[in-house]
Amino acid sequence: MGVKTKLARTASEHLSSAEKVSLVKLLLSGIMGCGTGTMRIILFICNTIVWLIGIALFATGLYLFLSGKNYEKLVDGSVFSASIIIIVVGFLIALIGFLGCFGAAKKSGGMLLLYGILLLIIITIQILGGVVSFVFSKQVSEFVKEGLQLSLASYGGSNETHKAFTSGVDYVQEHLECCGMYGYQDYRNVSAATYWTTTMAKSKDVPDTCCKVQSTDCGKGLFTNSTTEGIYTVGCLEHLKDTVQENLQIMGYCALVFIVVELINFAAALLLRNRYKKH
Repeated sequence: MGVKTKLARTASEHLSSAEKVSLVKLLLSGIMGCGTGTMRIILFICNTIVWLIGIALFATGLYLFLSGKNYEKLVDGSVFSASIIIIVVGFLIALIGFLGCFGAAKKSGGMLLLYGILLLIIITIQILGGVVSFVFSKQVSEFVKEGLQLSLASYGGSNETHKAFTSGVDYVQEHLECCGMYGYQDYRNVSAATYWTTTMAKSKDVPDTCCKVQSTDCGKGLFTNSTTEGIYTVGCLEHLKDTVQENLQIMGYCALVFIVVELINFAAALLLRNRYKKH
């Protein structure tokens, strides 16, 4: 038996019961103090992550909303509801991240409780946004098909609605490098490009946005030429469906990852509040 062990036993034998209880309380207090300090550090780190998450969510939602706004008329408007939810949630997360840090710094149990409640509300909203993205991804094919069909039929029209449809189709054709719904031949199909072929009498032309190198009237007389090398020949339907589905998947994955981190932060805030409440 070592000398240290003998000394510890001797000291223990000379302590009264009350002194032993006091010593245990002192040891536990030190351990709890260390645990509280650790929890504060964890909460500060998690809040920094949450704040960055809020900024990232806001930026992601804004990018998806702005990039999709160019072809909003081609798909059902509800496709952008998830991106709007993400923008709002991102802003709120960045805002309440400061509340969590402030509550931990001031050792305010009430503020930490408020922070936890707000964070739980944000998590719920994110789950709803993820559900919207998931549900819509199952229906995206039909929404995109119906929207593109309606837009192509109105392409070239002069009223405000037709202009919005035309602008959306032009954006998609230019950026996704495609032409028509199923292919460039849609523009001489009366049932597909109705306004273009009848009212505008352009059944021999394709829009300039179908051209690989755009210039004024570059698509004029295309159907009287023997070559299609200068235009995009594939349809836009599949490209547009893939783009919308990709955007929805990005929103869904972001929401899932961020929810996990926020749940950890929520648990840390409540644990730290309980520590402050007991002391």
